[in-house]
Amino acid sequence: MWSGSPWDMATNYAIGVSNLERSLVRTFRDTSVWQELLTDRYFQFVRDPLKNVGFLAMFSSEVDFQVERVEAILRQVEDLQRRVGRQRSAIVVPDTNVLLHYKPLSNINWCDLANTQPVRLVIPLRVIEEIDEKKYTGRGTIADRARQVIKELESSLGAEPTALRENVTLQLLPGLRNRRKLADADTEILDNRLDLAVLASEVFIATGDKGMSIRAEAWGIRHVRLPVELLRSNP
Repeated sequence: MWSGSPWDMATNYAIGVSNLERSLVRTFRDTSVWQELLTDRYFQFVRDPLKNVGFLAMFSSEVDFQVERVEAILRQVEDLQRRVGRQRSAIVVPDTNVLLHYKPLSNINWCDLANTQPVRLVIPLRVIEEIDEKKYTGRGTIADRARQVIKELESSLGAEPTALRENVTLQLLPGLRNRRKLADADTEILDNRLDLAVLASEVFIATGDKGMSIRAEAWGIRHVRLPVELLRSNP
C-alpha cells in the first residue's frame, strides 16, 4: 500500500488521513478521536518528507500508532453496540436531577414518557459519580437521598442490561473510548447522548431540570421533561 518516493507516501497518507478525519467528525462528538490523527510526527513528515533523514522509520511508526489507535476505538464501538445497540428499542439517558429528585426509576412509566416501547435506560458513569459525591457534600435531605439512590441502583445497575419493569431495561453506559472527565457534568451527559446516537435512532435525555432542558434544546437533542407529579417525597 505504501510505496513510491517519500513524497508520494506522505501525500497518499495525508489524503487518507483527511478522508478518515471527515468520517470521524461525522460520527464522534469527542474531538480527540479525529484531532489525534494530526500528531507532531505527522506534520514533520508531511510538510517536507525529503528533509527527514529517518523518514521511513518515522512514517512506519506513525502508521502503526494510528492503526492501533483506530482499531482500539472500533473495538470499543463494537463492544458498546453489543451491549447497548442490538435491541430495537429507544435509549433514554436520565441525568442526575432525575435520580436525586424523582421517584425510583422502577416506579416511572418510561414507555409513556418516551412515547415508545421498549425502552433502555442507560446511566452515564458521570451521573453515578455526581450522586456518590452528594453522599458526602450534600446537605441533610440531599445526602440521605443520594445514599438511598445508590442503594436502589446497587442490585440492578451493571454493564449488561437488566429488566427494570415491563418493556424497560437498565444498564450503566460503557465508554466509547478512554473517558475524559469534562469539567461540566451536563456537557458530559449531553456528549454521552450524542455518542449513543451512533447506535440508535431514538435517544433521549431525561431530566426535570429546566437548565438541562434548555441546553438540550440548544444542542438539538431530544429530551423528556419529567412532570412534577413524579417528584420524590423526602426520605
